[in-house]
Amino acid sequence: MKTKRCSGYKKHWECADSYPNHIVPVNEFGICRGANDGLQDKCRKCMSYRKKTIIRNGSVPKHPVTKQVKWIWKHKHAESHGGIQNTPDWQSYLDKAEEQWRKEVPKDVIYNIATPFNLSRTKRKLPKVDRPKSKRVTTIKVDDPRGFVYIFKDHMKSDDLYKIGASHAPQERLDQANTWGDFESIYESEEVDDCAKLEKEIHQSLRKWNVKGEWFNIPKVIAINTIKEIVNESFNYAVAS
Repeated sequence: MKTKRCSGYKKHWECADSYPNHIVPVNEFGICRGANDGLQDKCRKCMSYRKKTIIRNGSVPKHPVTKQVKWIWKHKHAESHGGIQNTPDWQSYLDKAEEQWRKEVPKDVIYNIATPFNLSRTKRKLPKVDRPKSKRVTTIKVDDPRGFVYIFKDHMKSDDLYKIGASHAPQERLDQANTWGDFESIYESEEVDDCAKLEKEIHQSLRKWNVKGEWFNIPKVIAINTIKEIVNESFNYAVAS
């Protein structure tokens, strides 16, 4: 029977109960194409211990959409494309999963060391209602409900996931959003008399696509056309009355 010495993880051997001398049968090791013998340096028990330890310490990157840690995401992706673990072709599927990971998850996001996003995807200047500032002396707020309904796309999230909200200053809202995501403004409505009220009507109309709060999993064209229709209805109602 062929054997190999397990390197353990940080002087810990999860396999010690079964193999006190750390000499483990080769069928207990995963495949590693870059190794001289084609096998990982840690047995499967020690690899599992390593992964659990890294996850517990919070030092492993996670996918921003699925929230899965990187190695789990890669395995799921590889399996979904026909890969089978512990077969000669498994590593090639993992390599393809790694390429896809790099496309979907920016490096700075993976390791949480990035300064806030400032990619300026939206080149045009977004509209703003010029209204007086609220007074700090009391809790009195400015009585000016005018504003715009907008659709923002976070490019860190899946293709058909959009944030639909309302603001008197979409540019300021976009700048705020880009401190925690990679946002672009897809659409802003015309100025409306009561943007908060209109936002509620739009959310109600799109409720079957709602994921949570202001987030909707919806085709972009449906979202835009719905907003246009409701805005037009509000204008027509205002004129008629």
